Amino acid sequence: MARGVALLSAFASALLGLAIGVFILVGPTGTECRTSIVRPGETASGDLECRSVNMLQSQRDLFPAPILFIATWSLAPVVAPVAVRMRMRGSPRSPGLIAGAMAVEAAGIISMGGGFLYALFVAPLLLLCFITTSAISVEPRASTDGARTPSMG
Repeated sequence: MARGVALLSAFASALLGLAIGVFILVGPTGTECRTSIVRPGETASGDLECRSVNMLQSQRDLFPAPILFIATWSLAPVVAPVAVRMRMRGSPRSPGLIAGAMAVEAAGIISMGGGFLYALFVAPLLLLCFITTSAISVEPRASTDGARTPSMG
């Protein structure tokens, strides 16, 4: 049961993280408005034209910081399915990988530019993945001298 839930939550968090990243970059997440030029001493008249724009359009030069943060938050949950598979093969360290990805996602709460979406939607899935992956028992392997040792691979 824990294996199935761990795999499902791992793949769901990875897909949701990627989907949020694509939406933030190319989805209609901003508004751009234009009006006629108003000279000093004149009153503003004319129509205000507004349209929906995506991040790539609104940040024409796409300053490296937003794209780096979005890439980090989008790609961090991709380690979860790998970590679950590692745990199924006996690695005791794989929950630590999921905890690292969860910490990266939770750090998104400081960003009001979209990072909070990762903290609100992806981080809870990674928490579920962490708990269920930790519940998967690690099978000890027999060493060459006959003693039982936990598997590290």
